[in-house]
Amino acid sequence: VLANIAGGKTDRVIQNTITDFVDVQADGSMVATVSLTRKHNGVSGEEFTGQRNLSYVQLYAPVGSQLLAVQGFSRVDSTLLRPLDPKAVVDADLQRIEGTATISEATATRITTEFGKTVFGNWIEVQPGEEKTITFRYRLPFTWFSGQGTYQLLVQKQPGAVDTPVKVALTPPPNTQLIWSAPPGREDGESVIFSSTLDQDREFSAILKSPK
Repeated sequence: VLANIAGGKTDRVIQNTITDFVDVQADGSMVATVSLTRKHNGVSGEEFTGQRNLSYVQLYAPVGSQLLAVQGFSRVDSTLLRPLDPKAVVDADLQRIEGTATISEATATRITTEFGKTVFGNWIEVQPGEEKTITFRYRLPFTWFSGQGTYQLLVQKQPGAVDTPVKVALTPPPNTQLIWSAPPGREDGESVIFSSTLDQDREFSAILKSPK
């Protein structure tokens, strides 16, 4: 989920690409690396679209996911944000949805639990003509063994967002054989690759046979 903060109409000239690489570790734990690339096709100085795009990015992951690392995020200039009003009080509805937020000291990533998901939030700033990639790396709250050789991923589209290319790569344990996938995936070395367009919610599924 992306929220444009004081970026004019620059979202209309931003080209997004999403990749999700899932690697199964030797102990069966699963680590996801989700990257978002944003290319700003605006021309500096153009009205509405020729300014920097500052967006707050939230990744909704399975509840219980553990953040391992982030890369590529922007440190927001404090002058761009208004200071908190000392008389401000916590909004009850927001508090009910988010619960208690924590901040990763190393990455300044905000972590909450919302709508049955663990949510990681951070900032990205892209200037006209610039391209940036941001990455979340996290451990999933289940193991490969609990799936018994099946894998399912639901990627949900943000309402109002333009169509976005998405690539999913699953790297199971060595010598694992792909039995079935939907949409049809292709094997590339040790990985199963899916490619699609996020013009609606998309589901990726695979059944794999592990060595005895």
